[in-house]
Amino acid sequence: MITPPGKPYILYIEDDYEDVELLHYVLKDTDVSMPVVNAVNGEEALDLLHKAKSNKHLPAIILLDINMPKLNGKETFALLKADKELTNIPIVAVSTSTLQMDRDFFNSHHVQYIVKPGDIKKYKAEITSVLSLNVPASGNRHQCIIYTGSPAHKLNSLAQVMLRKLRNGYRCLYMNSEEMLAEMRSCIVAMGVDVEKEIAEKKLVLSSAPVCVDEDFDTDRMLQQLEQSLNEALTDGFKGLWASGDMTWELGSEKNHEKLMEYEWKLESLFKRREELQGICQYHYDTLPHDLVRQGLLMHGTIYINETNTCINPHHNAATLPVTDETIEPLLDEMIEKICKAG
Repeated sequence: MITPPGKPYILYIEDDYEDVELLHYVLKDTDVSMPVVNAVNGEEALDLLHKAKSNKHLPAIILLDINMPKLNGKETFALLKADKELTNIPIVAVSTSTLQMDRDFFNSHHVQYIVKPGDIKKYKAEITSVLSLNVPASGNRHQCIIYTGSPAHKLNSLAQVMLRKLRNGYRCLYMNSEEMLAEMRSCIVAMGVDVEKEIAEKKLVLSSAPVCVDEDFDTDRMLQQLEQSLNEALTDGFKGLWASGDMTWELGSEKNHEKLMEYEWKLESLFKRREELQGICQYHYDTLPHDLVRQGLLMHGTIYINETNTCINPHHNAATLPVTDETIEPLLDEMIEKICKAG
């Protein structure tokens, strides 16, 4: 029987060896550095997953074929969703089938459906996009979200990401005001999660503890607290720490441009140094100086759009602190506008 690796992995349930090789070929040109484990049918996959439950080595994501011997994709999907310990693992249907009834089945369960190989460029783009949401590759563990309107409108999307991370063995830290913490708690409860139990077991941390001292955003203090939280998560047996904080709240009334850029630059260094760390920085375009949002965009290689979409940032510049360049401002503003509309 296949043994799950002791680190995050992609489970590809597929009986066609050539399709498995195609996935490996596609991943070679991406930032994904995670092993692919292949199960040739539903029965073999479920055997692996039941063994993985005992040591909490569940996959980061499951790619599921439809037409397979023994247990087909739809039957396997039903069994996965019926298991409380497996139901929250992200699943993507990947099939040669173009039948509308197959697509409708998975769409009705809010599962993305990718036709293989079809157009190889489209296939690669779809695979890369869906993996970037669930696979902690070096380039997408440090993401940002830029949005307009009420912050509450983004909470459900962030809560779904948080739920996936919780079920994948990560401690989740959400930092915001008391009002927004209450909203986030309600979102998680609505997803059927026992929030009090998650908090009691130290899986979930909702914090409104101030990161500013006398309205002064202390960059080093914030980073030290974050790394300490990561170390505590690892000591407590978690795979790592997923964290998200609202930059408007974190900065307080100061909105110091230089300190935020210093923080993001040092934070990027921390992400590179500590592979167990993942997170999303939240930028509210309506409440932050627009130049500050532009600079924040430059510091993130991957932009979180929603629970089913991320995009690679072509303007990413993490090598040095961003320097204001008036020639690039229109390009950044155009991208920010597209991001806000897409979200």
